[in-house]
Amino acid sequence: MNHLTVNARGLHRRWLLAVVLLGCQFSLALAASTRDIEFTASTPYQDRTVTLHAELFRPNGNGPHPAVVLMHGCGGLSPAVQTALRSHAEHLVEHGYVALVLDSFGPRENSEGWVCKTFDRLMAARRYRSADALDALKYLQSLDFIDDDSIFQLGQSNGASVSIRLSQLDKPAFRASAAFYPWCGSFNRLGSKAELTSPLVVLTGALDDWTPPGDCLTIKSTGAEYKVIVYPGAVHSFDLQIPMQEYMGHKVGYDPHAALDSRIQMLNFFSDQLSAEMKAGMPVIAQSDTPAASYLSGDEIRRLMPSGKLRGVNAYANPYTITYTADGGMSGVAGKTDEYRDSGKWWVRQDSFCRQYQSWLEGKAACFKVTLDGNDIGFYDEDGNFASAGSFER
Repeated sequence: MNHLTVNARGLHRRWLLAVVLLGCQFSLALAASTRDIEFTASTPYQDRTVTLHAELFRPNGNGPHPAVVLMHGCGGLSPAVQTALRSHAEHLVEHGYVALVLDSFGPRENSEGWVCKTFDRLMAARRYRSADALDALKYLQSLDFIDDDSIFQLGQSNGASVSIRLSQLDKPAFRASAAFYPWCGSFNRLGSKAELTSPLVVLTGALDDWTPPGDCLTIKSTGAEYKVIVYPGAVHSFDLQIPMQEYMGHKVGYDPHAALDSRIQMLNFFSDQLSAEMKAGMPVIAQSDTPAASYLSGDEIRRLMPSGKLRGVNAYANPYTITYTADGGMSGVAGKTDEYRDSGKWWVRQDSFCRQYQSWLEGKAACFKVTLDGNDIGFYDEDGNFASAGSFER
């Protein structure tokens, strides 16, 4: 299992401009290779047969091509979500993949956030949408320009919880899945161990207060590869080109660095699952210029911590604020109304930040390396693995 935190703020502007220009040119060429499709859902909904709708994006050439099924979140295929998934699809086509953008909610008349409003609706959606994904898989396998053994899945939010379910099927169906900001409570697990039958990469924001990444980071796969990539400054829906805002009481909004880098990370993850023969015929994946993490020194940590407050969201989706004093004391509040409180101590050991609460986190002491990028602060264990992140406000 790999846990990574990516600081993509070092992307070269020329590279970004090239991506934008290429995307504009490519979108014009793509129209002739895009078509609307329909197929019947294998699972009835409210005692009626459902005809699923999708957009199929195809690269040039006879193939066989690898393919990806793209699935939206609990808000449905809204204009912003559709734009984001089409953008993902265009990027995939550019790199030699067929892309199928699937609408699960429109045909069931469950759009405009209806599913998001209750846990029961979300659970039901994960079940019937898992069947939708398998129906889409069968449809793609019926096409003569698809490589049947190289079909992947990409999910956003609720669609990403479907990714988790698919990765734990008794018999693997998809070659691998990419889960964008999923609820990791949807894993079937024993303690922290989950048996994955197909590879899964999770791409999530450290400041996500809707589906916090904490649960994702504790999972250890006993089977197929499991990888978690966390973007320190990102919130939920970081790949939707919408301004930062609240949706159903949670922060959502675009993070250009996370959006760009997550596509590259996903493509590399999928590419690793392809046969050597197929990979040899695929376009080269553009790489982001991501610098290595630069950790603060012990003296920098001593100066930093008393100068402001650490804010973030814990694994229970509760916001928290931690205040540090120069004499080594600290106090914290958490919850929507600061209903949870604790205090403790902090210190510096060589170039690591150490802390111990009286009761939070079982009262255990722990030490971390620290990164700071603007207000984005990241904490890593002694081996350099991501532990947590937040916003440090001075």
